[in-house]
Amino acid sequence: MSLDILRVGRLAWVLPPVAWASRPREVEPGGRPSMVEAEISDRPAWRTPERRAWENMRQRCFNPNDPRYRYYGGDGITICERWNSFSNFLADMGPKPSPELTLDRIDNDGDYEPGNCRWATSRQQNRNRRDNRRITYQGESLTLPEWAERMSVHVDQIRCRLRRGWSIERTLTAPPVSLSDAGRAGARKRRS
Repeated sequence: MSLDILRVGRLAWVLPPVAWASRPREVEPGGRPSMVEAEISDRPAWRTPERRAWENMRQRCFNPNDPRYRYYGGDGITICERWNSFSNFLADMGPKPSPELTLDRIDNDGDYEPGNCRWATSRQQNRNRRDNRRITYQGESLTLPEWAERMSVHVDQIRCRLRRGWSIERTLTAPPVSLSDAGRAGARKRRS
């Protein structure tokens, strides 16, 4: 069995034969990798963060036994044909810039493909979830935490204003209320 070497800048990866790279992992009953897969995955070259990200992406999309499958493959999320090869994935994504970053789809309804994926921080990923509430104001659509950051207020202040029935414009343009001012206003209401 011959191994290929992929070089990106000063880094190099030993790649498996295409037959191994282009198919999902073999899994025995009970969820353990098959002996062949276990032997191959014990090679240090296979333990790169990029390789793990690629394998996890494939598991989420192709393995119905993966607990995350229902949110990915089960929801119609697929991987572009080009990325069936780890070397193509690595050539398109490049090396992981830092250990804290993980693979993220920019458009959560889109597939894993070049142009829709990036290495992202957990903060970026948390703000890029399907269940985040997005507010569009003056043509810009941001999550509540992003608007709060832009306005220099706590996200709960925006949530509270919206719950009280404020318009989006009023919510995002009214001056922030400090906690001490809010407490005094509440005390005045209770006294009157």
